[in-house]
Amino acid sequence: MTTSELIPPDTEGALRDYLRADAGVQVRMAQRVFFGATNPEYPCATLTRIGGGGANMANVDDALIQVDVWGEVRDKAGCWTSTAAVLAALRALAFTPATITGKARLHSSGATSWAWLPDVASERSRYSITVPVTAVAV
Repeated sequence: MTTSELIPPDTEGALRDYLRADAGVQVRMAQRVFFGATNPEYPCATLTRIGGGGANMANVDDALIQVDVWGEVRDKAGCWTSTAAVLAALRALAFTPATITGKARLHSSGATSWAWLPDVASERSRYSITVPVTAVAV
């Protein structure tokens, strides 16, 4: 198989679907995991690629993803509870890779960092998580 026949995986889409399907995340934020959202219902999470790229083969993607977990205004404790659910789901990928049908097989070493970063203008609660994710096309 040549490189031109290999299709890069949908890393971000697979991670979004994985988090939406996680029972702990669903309890806190239902299916509210987005790439970006205008006026979403809270709590929710947004995913943004902040680094990484294709590995040695076109069907492998080593991505660095930022997951922002958003809560209600000035609700650090509630936002942390949602963040803990996301962190647990990400940690589980280190032990059990997940296959997202039609998208990718996900692997991760778990979150490398998290930080409290509330929105200055709105005072909306936010924790920001950085996580490396390797995806292999399926």
